[in-house]
Amino acid sequence: GEESRYPVLYTVDGQWYFSIAGSVVGGLYYDRGARESIIVGITWDGDEDNANRLRVEDFTPTNMEFAAGSGKADSYLDFLQFELIPYMARNYRTSEDRTLSGASFGGLFTLYCLFTRPTVFTDYLASTPSVWWDDGVLRKYRESFLNMVLPSPVRLYVARGEMEYTRHGIDVFVNELKAAGHHNLEIEFDVIKGAGHGGLNPEAFTRGMQFIFKKKRIKIDEKQLASYAGTYKDPSSGLDIEIRSIDGNLHSMEPQTGTALQLVAVGENLFYVANAGAEVSFSFDKNERVTHMNLKTESGELKFERNGKKWGQRKRNGVTH
Repeated sequence: GEESRYPVLYTVDGQWYFSIAGSVVGGLYYDRGARESIIVGITWDGDEDNANRLRVEDFTPTNMEFAAGSGKADSYLDFLQFELIPYMARNYRTSEDRTLSGASFGGLFTLYCLFTRPTVFTDYLASTPSVWWDDGVLRKYRESFLNMVLPSPVRLYVARGEMEYTRHGIDVFVNELKAAGHHNLEIEFDVIKGAGHGGLNPEAFTRGMQFIFKKKRIKIDEKQLASYAGTYKDPSSGLDIEIRSIDGNLHSMEPQTGTALQLVAVGENLFYVANAGAEVSFSFDKNERVTHMNLKTESGELKFERNGKKWGQRKRNGVTH
């Protein structure tokens, strides 16, 4: 088969966030909530003091007097777009899925990249972004972004800590962006309970990656999905589980809690319950009728028997048998 290719998560301020990002994606992968990925942390030579100075220069789109050397975001973006991403493509099996993530000034930089060069990455994670910079100059770039036509959908995740001083500015900025409603931008915004400006990042990465990796991997024919829908009996507890097709996706309805868990399609007959560490597939008889649902978790495999007369049939070459 074709060699596997991997999505890449680029995080700026790698001196702080490389280990967090790797740990988060590893945990989500275990839960089948993320694909296997390549993590790239970007930082500077020298000590942390040096990084503290350089990040203000490299992550800011405009120069402000109080911060000597600020305003170099464009040349930093050039480095990512024309050097680092091509270098990764030459040396690693990278896919076209690329996430840029950053926090604070790194979050400002992440939004600046989205607004000025939205197609360099497919997904953006901005934790507690410094939208206050230069009297909110980011709004100017946001306006031009809203007039751009994006060839394919882009996802943006933004988080802030509940206890932050700058909370109001971030809320207003994100709500304005949501209200403007760009046709190809999907936004999720979280307030991390009890967290301040530094403490929100592990959770912001976790929730952000859950949102970004939730991407529908493949689209399945509605009739095919309908053939999987139905009620299945859990052999161990005798409980029924109902599989429904809602808005072009399969969902598992849990009788105890009444919740609907989405099954993410990764193959014609292979679904993940993202972030639950479970995999679902279906079995057929010789007439291509669905007989069982198979649930695979870390602790083993279960076969659920299909109930009732309404057997689903698998579609083959556009013909229902």
